[in-house]
Amino acid sequence: MFKSKFKSNKAFVLLYAVLVASVVLAIGFSLANIITKQIILSSLGQSSRIAYYAADGGRDCGLFWANFSEVITGMPFGSNSTVHCESNPPGKIINVQSVPNPLELALLSLYGIDETELSNYTAYSLDSINFSFGAKAACAKVTVFTFQPGSYYRNIVLSRGFNTGCTAAAGPRTVSRTVINTSTW
Repeated sequence: MFKSKFKSNKAFVLLYAVLVASVVLAIGFSLANIITKQIILSSLGQSSRIAYYAADGGRDCGLFWANFSEVITGMPFGSNSTVHCESNPPGKIINVQSVPNPLELALLSLYGIDETELSNYTAYSLDSINFSFGAKAACAKVTVFTFQPGSYYRNIVLSRGFNTGCTAAAGPRTVSRTVINTSTW
């Protein structure tokens, strides 16, 4: 009688050990999943900050050259302008357009600027501007809208910043932030 009771206790202990191990394993996997998501969220916050600073730096560069290129170079801001930003090599105006592309138009409409207000202007796209924040590379793509005298706006600078370098391909963790600056006469 003593032996059979001992054998049944062995089976119960084995079953109890498997149950406890399963619960501990499930809790471990849940914690690992939560920690992984928290790490991804914190890195997205940092990437967002880098993209915003790149957009802000691109806006400052575009605004500076739109307002002061004639003073510095003796020529009005336009298709032959050379643009220097941060420690980048001199860039050129790469695209002169009279109609904004649909993405730029959508971004401007978010700020209350519609097509009727965009009359008598020329849009200049600056070459991609590379920035570095420590070991992190960032990129800004800037479009400067210049208006004829008599228009409500003098300049609109639309700058899109990215948390990756300008030569890097866009991936699932690429973050973009947009900054728009308007100046009137």
